[in-house]
Amino acid sequence: MTDGPAPSWFDVLRADLRDLRTDINSRLDNLVPVQSFEAERRRVDGRFQDQGQDIVDLRVEVRQALADEVAARKLSISDEANARKAGEAALEKKSAATGLWVRWGVGLVLGVPASIATIIGLANLIAGR
Repeated sequence: MTDGPAPSWFDVLRADLRDLRTDINSRLDNLVPVQSFEAERRRVDGRFQDQGQDIVDLRVEVRQALADEVAARKLSISDEANARKAGEAALEKKSAATGLWVRWGVGLVLGVPASIATIIGLANLIAGR
């Protein structure tokens, strides 16, 4: 009696356990070792850190470029204002010199005939005419 059903159940249970162990072993073979996982994690973390540093470097470059452009524009505006002031000063100086010549010219044009007329009038007055 002990020879009949017991071995068949035992064999079935043993076969199921063997299959379960084979399945677990195949799954364990597919698992990544801890060292490999840690190495991959360090590689990915390093890559993210490098990308973050690249972003920081780009921000610094962009800010520096903007600061350089602002400084260049301020210098350009300052140079333009200085050139405008120098041009105005030169024009003012030329205008003052021209005004002096115009005043002398107008004085001569109007003053000489008036002086001549006055001299002629006085001469006529003295001569009794």
